[in-house]
Amino acid sequence: MQQLNYRNKEFTVSRCASCNLSILAGPDGFCFAIYQPGTGDILLYQSVYFPNAGERLLLEKLIPALEKESLLQQEFKECFFVIAGSSCAFIPANCHSERLVSYLLPAKQPAAGLRILKSAPLDPFPGFVAFPVYAPMLEQVTNKHPDCRVEHEAAVLLRNMAASGPSTLLFHLHSTWLHALCIRNSELLFANTFETRSDTDRAYYMRLVIKQLEWQESPVLVTGSANKNGMLPSLLRELVPEAVVPADGLLPVYPASPLPLPLYQLTGILSFS
Repeated sequence: MQQLNYRNKEFTVSRCASCNLSILAGPDGFCFAIYQPGTGDILLYQSVYFPNAGERLLLEKLIPALEKESLLQQEFKECFFVIAGSSCAFIPANCHSERLVSYLLPAKQPAAGLRILKSAPLDPFPGFVAFPVYAPMLEQVTNKHPDCRVEHEAAVLLRNMAASGPSTLLFHLHSTWLHALCIRNSELLFANTFETRSDTDRAYYMRLVIKQLEWQESPVLVTGSANKNGMLPSLLRELVPEAVVPADGLLPVYPASPLPLPLYQLTGILSFS
């Protein structure tokens, strides 16, 4: 995630009631997008980036922003609250249970009492992604938007990948983790999250997944954010020559929509800060 503010010159506050709102929050920052249902056209996008800060700083920064940002107090047609983070578990539909979720995502002190475990379906695939949500953050959003749909970023990415074509391998990068997601012939083939400390880690996990899947069907998409002064561009050329970085456009926006919109618009692009 990278700092970015964008506003369509035709956008006015009076249009909010006919628009959707998506809020994405994770350990490396948060953002929100107001966009048109159906077309997915972005009308307004704002983000706050704080790399490697962790959940505590997220709570300290996001809650005041939710309270003070006047646009977030408006009424919207639909609202989506999307959680980003490496703490998640992918579970087949026939194995999913609250007990298994609690086992796979044990509470960690000192924030154990602040978190709630949620599960989101991996539509259109038969499975779930389980993830923790911090209660004060969730309460702040749902107090204003009680019908808000809570999802995990990986579920949104997979849904939009499925809408874009039958076979896709996607690596989505964050400051300290990446999602590796793959569908083949319209079926979910692979979904995992890797914690990373360096560009070398990112390239290594991408190469490992490509080799394990014997992936040859289509280009490998890399989205998310990275440091322009880092080693990732050269490492991609050397170790992941299959990688395709989508053309420049808006930085990561996450309208949680099942519609077949352009993949880069829904999952973000690889942006160098």
